[in-house]
Amino acid sequence: MLFRSLKAPNLTVSQSMSLWSGNKEFRILYLGHAHTAGDLVVYVPSERAAATGDIVFKSMVGWQGDAFPNEHPATIEGLKPLNLDLLLPGHGDHVQGNAAITTTIANMQSYLRDEFTQVSEAKKKGLSADDALKQLNFSAHQAAYGQGVTPTLAAVRRIYDIIDGKANAN
Repeated sequence: MLFRSLKAPNLTVSQSMSLWSGNKEFRILYLGHAHTAGDLVVYVPSERAAATGDIVFKSMVGWQGDAFPNEHPATIEGLKPLNLDLLLPGHGDHVQGNAAITTTIANMQSYLRDEFTQVSEAKKKGLSADDALKQLNFSAHQAAYGQGVTPTLAAVRRIYDIIDGKANAN
């Protein structure tokens, strides 16, 4: 009977909102479209730490059937001013230290930009999403993402939909 007590949320975050536990601030940030339209970051300023969920992946790239790879790099850019010492990504181990976090962010941005560029070029050539997937080359990102480096067919189709203006931004 647990479900009888569940209530729909009555708060939303358009840009940021702070919650406090004693003297500790937990800042909830909406930085823009990323892996989904509603990804949020939980930032703890006093610890210079953030849980980014699927905005940042460390060791693999997650399923992107509803992602925004065209906007995602700019959204990730919003993490840089936080000057983090600890990052808790959506996939992969935590990232400790500003230099390692900077590298993780740069890897993710590079991958997403390359993905969008390669898939866009395949679409311009008139290739089907299936054929585009067969010609993509992500060997430059192998060190960062290992076997999880190649986009899925869903990711390619999503980029095609974004290019065609068919992607839902909500």
